[in-house]
Amino acid sequence: MRFFFFLAVFPAFLASCAGLPTADAPLLVQLPAWASSEPARATAALLTEAWGKEVDRSGRYRLRVPGWFEAGFSQALVETGYDQTALLPGANLAVLATALKATHVGLLDVLGSTGVAPAGKVVAYYRVVEAASGKVVLFDRAEVAPEEAAAWAKRLMKLWRAGLPPAQESVGITTGSQTWSSWWASAPNDAVTQGWIARVPPSLLAADFAELHRLADLLQDRWNDGGQVASPWSRSLRSLQAEIRALERTSVASAVAKKFNEALAIPFGATGAETLLEYRLLDLLRSPAGLEASRRSELAVAFVGRFGEALTAALARHAVLPVPGGTFLLGSNDGNPDEAPVHRVTVSPFLLGRTEVTQNQYQEVMGTNPSLFAQGLATQRPVERVTWYDAVNFCNKLSLREGLEPVYTVVAGQSAPTVTQDHRKTGYRLPTEAEWEWAARGAEAAAGFAFAGSAVPDTVAWTDSKTTTTSPVGQLAPNPLGLYDLSGNVWEWCWDWYGKYSAGAQVDPLGPDAGVLKVGRGGSWRAAAWNSRVTSRSYDGPSSKGNILGFRVARSIAPEPVSPPTAK
Repeated sequence: MRFFFFLAVFPAFLASCAGLPTADAPLLVQLPAWASSEPARATAALLTEAWGKEVDRSGRYRLRVPGWFEAGFSQALVETGYDQTALLPGANLAVLATALKATHVGLLDVLGSTGVAPAGKVVAYYRVVEAASGKVVLFDRAEVAPEEAAAWAKRLMKLWRAGLPPAQESVGITTGSQTWSSWWASAPNDAVTQGWIARVPPSLLAADFAELHRLADLLQDRWNDGGQVASPWSRSLRSLQAEIRALERTSVASAVAKKFNEALAIPFGATGAETLLEYRLLDLLRSPAGLEASRRSELAVAFVGRFGEALTAALARHAVLPVPGGTFLLGSNDGNPDEAPVHRVTVSPFLLGRTEVTQNQYQEVMGTNPSLFAQGLATQRPVERVTWYDAVNFCNKLSLREGLEPVYTVVAGQSAPTVTQDHRKTGYRLPTEAEWEWAARGAEAAAGFAFAGSAVPDTVAWTDSKTTTTSPVGQLAPNPLGLYDLSGNVWEWCWDWYGKYSAGAQVDPLGPDAGVLKVGRGGSWRAAAWNSRVTSRSYDGPSSKGNILGFRVARSIAPEPVSPPTAK
């Protein structure tokens, strides 16, 4: 009897060990992907296939895909309206899942023709809905190229395993008792441009412009008269899409303006707080929606009233982000010998470059570009083959260019220049080694990650396992402070001379008073991921240059009055 029981359960046991779905695993129905254009359909098929492989490999669900469904599948699609609009709220998806005898249903929407996706990519929306409750248990939006289908599916499975809360469910698709498709089918041509806004639920306008983009795509497919440019429907649809984009920009810009005004309403703070607030606002206004909001006269007046500087001039500065001060344990007892001993360090608030200095930025300030990788997207690649002295000179010239007092004094010498600094000045400078590590860890948002923003190097770092050259800055995920490429791409020069760590507690340490080698941090495109850890150290002579050496700039925050400044 025990032997027969073993035979009965052994296949399920093997399946669970191998990560394959067992017979009692819940059933996930994967709907046919909805795509906005022919190129999007091709990518949608790749995404569907890659996701299916991930689900099967995980053993989390039994997957049913198109072609495997029960006889009632087509009728279920018709009853829920999926084949007409593809704009399904969770409740309708739950009805569909129940009709197909599934516990969960997955829905993939792919946009590729509305201009919302970068060149060569599509925007993919994916949801998994629980049939019993209509609750969205997984949601993701990503910009994906065809060759990234497998990576996207792996990312989706990581999100699922992490149990992240789903995004807020989209608003429904009906206006009263009518569906979008029935209203548009009966509407006169000119109603598209004259009456559509009145028919759109205000909640939908406020919640999800992607739904409106998909609606416009649906109409484009259905009423473009074979693609004739002169067709009334084609003209109307182009107007509709332009109207959607204008509404989207205006709405998002309004949200940015609201955040901006809320921030300005914060009472004047203690030392350094005003600068931190100013640079947070500038970062907000540098976003695409923020640039739209930054053109509003009331924001410009509010900005100059609070900070005593014209908003346009502030936005033209080199992009740096605020790093709050704090105390942390610098170094590691589990890394290379020079990363120990771990010791307590306190860092004051400062500003740090959002990215490494790019070739374009270096060219504009210095009039030359020494980089090896000066081709392709060179302007957005980090500058490399710069010495430590080159980085110091860049900082001084950038300070003068923006009307700031230079931090460094450089005196020519027989063998090498002598560089001293006045850390109290607020011009551009190199970060100290302690500042760099504090920022890379994420400051007070530090989560104990080995790399700058992640426990997995591939998500944040360009290393030798990922690339064979430098890469344009800001392409991978940022760390919690919004700083990019602190792990990988190029080693970043710091102010400090290289030396052994002190075991005692320190406040704003500047490193040894003298030395032969200067510290580099962050790893590079040519180094193994191990070297991209936030505690890893490198060192080179200050006259060294190589295609793995670059830098980012920092700025000190000066003491400030707690009363409003006089507007300039």
